[in-house]
Amino acid sequence: MHIAHLHQNPPHFKYLKWGPIALQPSTPVGFTDLNDVLDGVEPSALAKSSRSIETYKNIQTGPINEDFPVLRSYKSEEDILNSYYIYIHPYISLLPAPTKPQHDDQPEMIQPRTQDAIVFERSIFPHWPSSSLSLAISAILALIPLPQDPAPLSDASISLRRSCAQFYAGAALKEAEEEVDELSPGASALCMDSTQEKFHPDVPPPLHPVLAFTILSIFEDCQQGNLSQMRNRANRAITTAMDISLHNLGTVASEAQRRAWWSVVCVHFLSSILQLTRPIITMSDPIITTPFPIFNVGFEPWSLLLKAENAAISVHSLVQDCHLEDENVVLSGDTKERIQQLDSDLVSIIALSDRSPRQGECSKTAETFSSQNMWMIARVIAHSARIKLHRFRAFLDIPIFLDKYCGLSAIYQKNTYPPLPQLRGPKNFDSVFPFTVPESSLICLKSSLVVARAFKNIYSPNPCYTDEPRQPGTCQAITQVHPRSLPFFACAAMQSSYVLLMLHHRVQAALKSERLSTCHFFLNRPENEIEHQDTERLTDEMQFGVESMLFSLKSDLVFEGVGKMSREVEAAYQSTFLL
Repeated sequence: MHIAHLHQNPPHFKYLKWGPIALQPSTPVGFTDLNDVLDGVEPSALAKSSRSIETYKNIQTGPINEDFPVLRSYKSEEDILNSYYIYIHPYISLLPAPTKPQHDDQPEMIQPRTQDAIVFERSIFPHWPSSSLSLAISAILALIPLPQDPAPLSDASISLRRSCAQFYAGAALKEAEEEVDELSPGASALCMDSTQEKFHPDVPPPLHPVLAFTILSIFEDCQQGNLSQMRNRANRAITTAMDISLHNLGTVASEAQRRAWWSVVCVHFLSSILQLTRPIITMSDPIITTPFPIFNVGFEPWSLLLKAENAAISVHSLVQDCHLEDENVVLSGDTKERIQQLDSDLVSIIALSDRSPRQGECSKTAETFSSQNMWMIARVIAHSARIKLHRFRAFLDIPIFLDKYCGLSAIYQKNTYPPLPQLRGPKNFDSVFPFTVPESSLICLKSSLVVARAFKNIYSPNPCYTDEPRQPGTCQAITQVHPRSLPFFACAAMQSSYVLLMLHHRVQAALKSERLSTCHFFLNRPENEIEHQDTERLTDEMQFGVESMLFSLKSDLVFEGVGKMSREVEAAYQSTFLL
């Protein structure tokens, strides 16, 4: 079945290239330090200046030339803020609710006039962002192709967007450090008078660098694929936030301060999950008194999201302590109780996540889109954590992907693919782990299918959304490769795809050998007369689940950090279902 069958008329689906080399950047993707971007850039390019915008000789903003790629830019801070609510806010609400009616996305097009390499400087843009926050947001927005781009997935277009985004990100990093230096020693988040222009009416300028570091952390993950720099940016955001006492404001904290603090914590926890490290703070730390943000739309996802992340970190700590890859280890006596307790905690979080309102039950505003998506992301993270808890028990960490992503072993990784009889884990693993292989396999199956449905149900950005009446046809067409999300949670799709692909191989082997009894634990009350049909129906559901997540990954190819993951899943999908 084609992936398109899973989604009714997705506006950008028909334009995507589905081959394994759909995205081949001319230079290696990922692992680029933003500090390197500043090398070779004239200081004047990043310095503050009151000079007027000049026309750069190799850039045009007039009629499009189909021979050259185009770039996204904006003509004002207001338009950048409006686009933040379209492309970023639906997935993590860094800022309070908009204070003005939203309008459709209104980017400005800039285009090189030659094929020569473009030297980026402030003067080529119709508007230069005035703070680290708007610069960091612009770095994300620059990655999104314009509808006018004649070939958005071409090497030239990808390279141009990448360079532009890195230029914005480098400028944001530099500006954020300067803004931090300008903060008074011992400054408190409760005393934030500033003469600097506000990007958002309710966000004091001293919060700008905190939020900028947070966005740059997401940028390092989604675009660069650089988890070390993601963690560095997240740690910088945490320390900056705590330096201005953003963590212990109590009930007097404004909504902007609450969202700034807990967004920082959310991204910091995420970086710990992805890099398999322990966070530098915990939710239970008594010095943290700043309350959770409030959406006021009937349900609040912040507590659920952070509980899910905290549980995922606990799973990682437990897995690390078990040394599952070492057969000489003897697990401690309390391991069984720890696993049972953690699984019980995850089941409770998952039960909470099932209480979210269904799509269509709430009004459509920036806040409802964000709250529903964040609730769905919390569900994804909770189920992913439960999968990780049971994955080794179910599959012994047998690799199916070529390279290492998201904590999954790789075929190309040294010493990760010994003969199967040697993949046993610690000596007393079977006796200590409180679930059987069939039980853990079934848990992984159920959670993976939930993750697949969640990815399908996450709202996509809507650049044509407006709070005001509009005449039909006044909004530009959606770009050909419009992203479906801000994919900082893409690892959940890869891990769930791993589970479904592994189980599909197992079930197919049972079908071919006519030993369907080995799969009965997957089926609900199997009957001998129709067990073959039930098993085939199960394999179809597994295939549809992988297709749904592959569709989501491919739809976010504009973020190059997701590109390699997408190609790995696609290669495994093709070898499993199409060959």
